[in-house]
Amino acid sequence: MASAPRGVPTLYTWRQNRDGSVTGLIAGSNSYSDGESVTTSPLSTDTAFGSLVQTASGSKYYLASKGAKVPKAPEPTTSTTTTRSTFSLGKPKPESPSKPAARTTFSLGKPPAAAKSAPAPKSFFGGSSPAASKPKPKAKKPAPRGVPKISKWRTNRDSSITGIISGSPGYDDGDRVTTSAIVSGTVEAGEVVQTGSGSKYYLD
Repeated sequence: MASAPRGVPTLYTWRQNRDGSVTGLIAGSNSYSDGESVTTSPLSTDTAFGSLVQTASGSKYYLASKGAKVPKAPEPTTSTTTTRSTFSLGKPKPESPSKPAARTTFSLGKPPAAAKSAPAPKSFFGGSSPAASKPKPKAKKPAPRGVPKISKWRTNRDSSITGIISGSPGYDDGDRVTTSAIVSGTVEAGEVVQTGSGSKYYLD
């Protein structure tokens, strides 16, 4: 087969993994930008250069010929600038260190108080710490509408993320994928991150 059938994504510079899945650079996908690194779920067919393969879940891919190059997708410089500004929005994290500082300031007020009055602030202080910890779980945001969710994820050395995807129009729920390098957003559960090519994911 000389080229991929219409509507079937192509995997370039691909390799087959021990579990029967295939890792490569994808092109022609509705869910990923050309050149992103992905890992499919285990295949139910044999692999060969220039062949059409299918996963156990039914997803189809065309395996490019050996030496074939990924078509270069236009990467507007504007999007790069946008992602940098978005990344800067994640800097409010330094505010978290200020919270413990406020607690220590509050505790400094205990020494001047008499030994009898000490129990009162302790009970008040003890009641404030659980209250402060409660907002943390509430801060976890739900996945934005239309943004694929990745669960059981892990970060890789090249700043990419590997995990189980769901809610993607290009992949079946449960497919294992690897994104390209993350350049924007906080890499932690409940956050939305973005790759250099503009793809967004919600980390479960």
